[in-house]
Amino acid sequence: MKRILIISFLLFGLGFAYAYAETEKYECTEVKTEIVDDKIQIRIIKENTAEFELKDNCVPENLKVKVKDKIIIYQGNRRLVEDGRIEKNDLFAVECYEPFLEGENVYDYQSIQAKFYKGKISPLITPDYPLYPTLKQTAEKVNLDAPQRTFIIFGGFGGALHEFFCYIDEKSSKKPSNDICKYSFDEVIDIHAKNKDTSALKGVGDKYLKRFEYEKAEKAYRKIAEITSWEEYDSILNFYITTKNLNKAKEILLKKISQSPYDTSLYPALAKVYLYDRQYDKAEALIQKSLNLRYESGLYEAYGILGEIYLAKREFQDAIVSFKKASGLLKKECEDDRDFMQLFFRQKDGIDFDCETQPLPYYLKIIQSLTELGDFKKAEDMAKELLRKIQNDPYLYGHLSYVYAAKGEFDIAIKMADKAISLLKRKGIGANIVEGEIYPMVVSIDKNTPAERAGLKKGDKIINIGDKDLRLLRETGDMTKLLVDYIRNNEKVILKIHSKNSVELRDIEIKHEEFLKPEASNALAFRFLLLRIKGKLDEADNSSLKAYELNPEDSLSVISLALVKSDRGKHNEAIPLVEKLRIDETSSLVLLIKPIIYAKAGKLDRARELQKEIPKDLVNTKNALHKKLLDEIKMVLK
Repeated sequence: MKRILIISFLLFGLGFAYAYAETEKYECTEVKTEIVDDKIQIRIIKENTAEFELKDNCVPENLKVKVKDKIIIYQGNRRLVEDGRIEKNDLFAVECYEPFLEGENVYDYQSIQAKFYKGKISPLITPDYPLYPTLKQTAEKVNLDAPQRTFIIFGGFGGALHEFFCYIDEKSSKKPSNDICKYSFDEVIDIHAKNKDTSALKGVGDKYLKRFEYEKAEKAYRKIAEITSWEEYDSILNFYITTKNLNKAKEILLKKISQSPYDTSLYPALAKVYLYDRQYDKAEALIQKSLNLRYESGLYEAYGILGEIYLAKREFQDAIVSFKKASGLLKKECEDDRDFMQLFFRQKDGIDFDCETQPLPYYLKIIQSLTELGDFKKAEDMAKELLRKIQNDPYLYGHLSYVYAAKGEFDIAIKMADKAISLLKRKGIGANIVEGEIYPMVVSIDKNTPAERAGLKKGDKIINIGDKDLRLLRETGDMTKLLVDYIRNNEKVILKIHSKNSVELRDIEIKHEEFLKPEASNALAFRFLLLRIKGKLDEADNSSLKAYELNPEDSLSVISLALVKSDRGKHNEAIPLVEKLRIDETSSLVLLIKPIIYAKAGKLDRARELQKEIPKDLVNTKNALHKKLLDEIKMVLK
């Protein structure tokens, strides 16, 4: 009796297992998408069909493809693992190969290979499937539901020749609740790690970084370092720097330096991290060490970092020397590259290398340092000379504004600030868009712009421009460029948007406008200070509010808004803004404005502490604007 009970139990368990591993049976019909006379045409080809079954091992069974009068069967198949190659692996779960023609012993092998080389089955189509928006739109245009899977046939030359929309045969199968063919993310990472496939791991990491899924990106990049015993560490290092995880970036570089102390490229990389973290002495020591070890590759960058360190430490003369070296080396490297390209292609025309403008960031730092040193004539002459070569550069006008303010020529300084601001205007919708996996993707939205008012959000994908699906226009050119051109050339912009995990697509209509880039915030904040000195308080306050609105992370915008609040007697709002700034902020204007705000708030002890911390070079300044602020400090502390 006991033995019979055990057998019955085992049979029940076996029956449960079979029920759990229920077969998914699919029936498919071909949906043909073509571009005819620049117009997208979609039609169902009813005579072309496919059918297959999937079980829990995801091996296609009974797979048959009928195209016209031919029935094709695939003899081999394999599961695919995502690897960041969106057009190759990541859109598919199973690949079928070795096609043959059913019912014939002799057939044209080459013809079958060319026309039916491979078939690929997609994972379950859900809103997070990369091609979901196009599949949904395409299905709607021919009165179908969005497919549950797709089956694509590729020809021998790589192009997709037949696309089938596949649906569960509900008479014999239940709609699946989970995808039996899709590996979990951890399984994907483990498979690539086992195969030591660092290229696939990097592709996966890059894919999830683009999606802002940082935890997954970090896992993929870190696995590369682990399986190569930290020989390949660039991906994880760049990830930590990009996501501002400076402590982990330091850990990696310190570890690599201990392993390879003569690898000169490591020292500038670590110096840059220390510079971001404002550990200037450590950063300087590392750059000097790299130079002592005769660091050559990217030498201009090492001197550029050294210049930034000296600038932050207010050692302006040394900063000028370093930035001059950096600009000279960068210009020479650019010229060498240009000469090589001209020699290689044996032509001078068409080789576009503007070696005059490339060192501009270093030139601007030299102008800033000269202004801080009180050498206003040299700073002005250098800015004007550069403007003759690089016309209408907003940052040169911004630096000229600083120079004229330092000379006490506040009216001209305001004009220069206005010019800089006018050159930082752009026409558009206010969304920063990059190339995504399939569709252009919104990575940020500027404040108070048409895009923000229309409800666009970070991570939204742009599917259509007007009534045209961007995915289907990919062969006619770069999708992001097509989008940008469409926005520029149409006053009224109609876009179809897909938001993350949304089942539906939505249409939005936006009118483009002219507005300021976030980079204008610094010039606006400086303009506020100039207008305040001139007594134009209402106009000044508006300038400050606009600066903070554009970029609430810019230190001058923050301190300027705090001063506005302080002037209006809103000290409980001013002080938190000041405390938002880093304690080790070294900007001259920030150092001079902070004591004024604390003194006006009645925090005189803190104001006097901050006054004592003002560097001697700033106390003894020739700069007219700085003198005005120093006088105000004395006045509010009386």
